[in-house]
Amino acid sequence: MPEDWPSPAPPDRFRNFYEYSKREAELALARSRSVREGSALVAWPGVMTGHSRTGRALTDYGLYDFLRVIAFFARRTPGERVRLPCHPDANLHLAPVDTTVPRLLALAASDRARPVSHVVNGATVPVRDLFEAINARLPIELVPATPEEIRDRPFSQFEAVVNMRAKYTATYFRHHYDFEWRDPAAPPAVTPSVLDRLVSWYVREGLPE
Repeated sequence: MPEDWPSPAPPDRFRNFYEYSKREAELALARSRSVREGSALVAWPGVMTGHSRTGRALTDYGLYDFLRVIAFFARRTPGERVRLPCHPDANLHLAPVDTTVPRLLALAASDRARPVSHVVNGATVPVRDLFEAINARLPIELVPATPEEIRDRPFSQFEAVVNMRAKYTATYFRHHYDFEWRDPAAPPAVTPSVLDRLVSWYVREGLPE
């Protein structure tokens, strides 16, 4: 589906500086000769993950940055319960590398009217499901909580530290993402079994001791 960011706006209109900087880059690109001649493409995949069949990943960005932080605290102080601020229907567009690359290549070969597009799946992963997969693999209990629940019962010191360390990825838990494009015939890219592979591989092999 096409990207639909606002026109030039200050950083506080965006979820974080990462997305603000991308929008600034898109605005600069929009004025370029490459766009005028139709030779530019900007693709926004969802949250990139490892291989859907093996779970293997080669980076510790995005989802894995969050896993690394949670695993550090889970192994250092096992058995703790940690609340994280979440939208009631928080969800993520997880994008396994093996299903995303062919789509990017097809997009690059197509004739697009607009140079900036989202590359997302028809089905998202509820953040509650992500937390359950992590809880099953690490000695910690992650709990989605509304801002009102946290206001009424503030974070413990331990919860505050974990939330501060996980704040980059956790920012996305505070939203529900619902894009217009859907392909009802397409199977979900990340099923519960795929999610478990992505989490379990990184917990088992991708995390430093």
